[in-house]
Amino acid sequence: MKLTKLLSLKLAVALTLAILPLKALAQPERTLKTIALGHNSGTSISWNGSDEVITQMWLDNPSFAVMDIHGCVAGWNDCDTSDAQIIHLKRIEDLKLKNIPAASSTLLTVITENRQTKETQLYFYEVKKASKTASNLVVAANAPTPEAVTVVRRNAPEPSQFDLPAEVLAAQIDAAIDQAQTHERLDRATKSSLVRFSSLLKLGTAESQAVAQSGVSTALVKQILAVNE
Repeated sequence: MKLTKLLSLKLAVALTLAILPLKALAQPERTLKTIALGHNSGTSISWNGSDEVITQMWLDNPSFAVMDIHGCVAGWNDCDTSDAQIIHLKRIEDLKLKNIPAASSTLLTVITENRQTKETQLYFYEVKKASKTASNLVVAANAPTPEAVTVVRRNAPEPSQFDLPAEVLAAQIDAAIDQAQTHERLDRATKSSLVRFSSLLKLGTAESQAVAQSGVSTALVKQILAVNE
């Protein structure tokens, strides 16, 4: 067996063994705005009236909902800059996607940047299947919920409990997610926490803050790093 395949298999097994007991650990509570999607109409999330523009967004499970944007997001549709302030979500007939199980809900993550202050914020939404879309067809993103997570940048980096630079740690987490998904060993909740943790690190968030805001377990991160040694 080739070394790369052996390491991939070891990582998948380690994640499987680590995730079960770690689910019982206490996780920080987060308030998510729930968006119910039916087949009758969609829902738009709007940052109009603010200085925030959308710089990145993703659905963890795109098997039953699609996204569209009004404007440009860098990297989407050959756009070089970001000016979009509206996301539209629409329910579709369930798709069968490889390595993505059927689900009744999914997490939507949106990253925005303030055009004046350049401050970055994260927003999290739980998108659920429903028999009918709720009456709130337009959701104000800068309402009190979901709570916006302000990314704090520090001039002097704090000591790392994982003994790795943030960019290296994020890269190893991304690689672990890809390898675990290949073997279908990663559940949706754990993947969401790991993706958020990696994204926060890439945005320059302090390591301890990234751990707290993502809800990822330090024990799981250490387990992943130990497999890669």
